[in-house]
Amino acid sequence: MKIALICNSILLKKSLEIFLKEYLCSYKVCDFVISDKQIDIQKPLFIIGTDLKLPFSKSSLILKLDKFYKKQKRDQNPNDLKELEKKIEEIINSFEGVGTSAVVGMPDEKSGEVPVAFIEPAEDIKVDVKALRKFIKERLANFKQPRDIRIVDELPKNATGKVLKRLLKEQLKEESTK
Repeated sequence: MKIALICNSILLKKSLEIFLKEYLCSYKVCDFVISDKQIDIQKPLFIIGTDLKLPFSKSSLILKLDKFYKKQKRDQNPNDLKELEKKIEEIINSFEGVGTSAVVGMPDEKSGEVPVAFIEPAEDIKVDVKALRKFIKERLANFKQPRDIRIVDELPKNATGKVLKRLLKEQLKEESTK
């Protein structure tokens, strides 16, 4: 997270410099800007007083900025999760005993969305989930690994055999509201 400051208030600017010294950089290379007023810029803008009410602590500031940064990244790169889903599916499909897999994003309060894998085993084969987790762990960073791996008898498919991921997402959404 790289942050630039554009503040009218000298006191606020100094406080932010102390709180955020390891995150500060120039406007040119920043991920977003913190200001104490609405300004017209080309970068995402976090406004003290609107996005974060005064007074604030260092920890509440960092938490709000982290949430803001993650939301900006998600909004700017909606295809990143799709690419990750494909990569996870390729890894899972190369594991012995897996017939077909589908990975979809499940809503998560902390990360926004986390991957969940649904696996349809090859005919008459039992997939060892513990061994599969180890297999995935050897090939993907921890934060990219599926939060949950679910073995299903059959994945929902359309007439041409394409997996209907939206039905899997709906299932996850229903489970999260229960």
